[in-house]
Amino acid sequence: MLYDSSDNIIEHNTVFNAGRGIFVKGLHPPAVQNRNIIQYYHAHDTTDHGIRHVAKQDTLIYQNLLVNNDIGLWVGFFAPTHDRWLNNTIYNSA
Repeated sequence: MLYDSSDNIIEHNTVFNAGRGIFVKGLHPPAVQNRNIIQYYHAHDTTDHGIRHVAKQDTLIYQNLLVNNDIGLWVGFFAPTHDRWLNNTIYNSA
């Protein structure tokens, strides 16, 4: 879980049989959570989400594999801007 954090790279990780996968959250001004990258990540068999992110800008989420999760990719609220979700594979997930 990232809370009010920017300029992070999360890559080449696997999460499975867990409650949640990666969760980028928080909105506590003046802190921001911008320019994060999540890539080459594999989440499977979680009881919540594979990737969830809210309240951010310029985030890049690509080349991830999300399989058998209750929710594959949960794009949050608070008007995300300039985010890109590219070439993700979501299978057997809501």
